[in-house]
Amino acid sequence: MNIISKVAFFVLFAISFQTVSAQNFSFVNTADVLQSLPEVKQANTELETYRNQLINLGQKRVETLRSKYADLEQRQAQGNISPVQLEQESAALKEEEQQIMAFEQESQQKVVAKSEELLGPIRDKVQKAIDDVAK
Repeated sequence: MNIISKVAFFVLFAISFQTVSAQNFSFVNTADVLQSLPEVKQANTELETYRNQLINLGQKRVETLRSKYADLEQRQAQGNISPVQLEQESAALKEEEQQIMAFEQESQQKVVAKSEELLGPIRDKVQKAIDDVAK
């Protein structure tokens, strides 16, 4: 009887351990889920358009600045500008160059903010759906 109770205890212990370890665990690659959603594709297209607009605006500003530098160099080479004017205009162009650099940094921040604005709600929606299924 003692052996039978030990065997019964062992069998019950093994069965209970098996049911505890039978819990389901899963892994969800949210990046894959997000990339497959049409909403994300639309948001990425909108974000790319916004980024390209900012890039084009920055490029126009750089081209304008290059043109101004070329004009200033030409006037200096021809002797059509006094040293005082040259210094003043050079300082103004350097200030404009600093503004362009600030614009580039600001543009990067705007793109990140726009990305969060467009993709954040979608990401939250997917995460909520995953959490709901996990419960």
